[in-house]
Amino acid sequence: TSAFSSVLQPHLLARLLDKVVAGSYTVLLYTLAAFFFTFRTEIMKMRTVSEIEDFLTSLTETDQETVLSHGIDVWEQDGCPLVPGFNGVVADSTQHLQLQDDSSHSLINQRLSREIHVSMSDA
Repeated sequence: TSAFSSVLQPHLLARLLDKVVAGSYTVLLYTLAAFFFTFRTEIMKMRTVSEIEDFLTSLTETDQETVLSHGIDVWEQDGCPLVPGFNGVVADSTQHLQLQDDSSHSLINQRLSREIHVSMSDA
């Protein structure tokens, strides 16, 4: 849903979009993962995308704040990546800056794998 515009209260949406405008659209993925992780039990019972959208739009402001804070906290713990798999800027031997990309070891992939593994072992 359009970068959570129909899900989050305006002041919470501003916090999220501040990060996006600054160049990190991956914070949206972290926030989505936080929604799914926090409400995994409820979401697993739903059968359609519209049920999930209805559920997310009906969350209380407190729940929205909790989920957004969790998503942003995890994003910050992972080093505030700007794009998936991005680990930093490096200079090559000719002093040209290049993006260092290590997609196979992306921090969000590792974190999500751990959280999914923990969730699966809890069941």
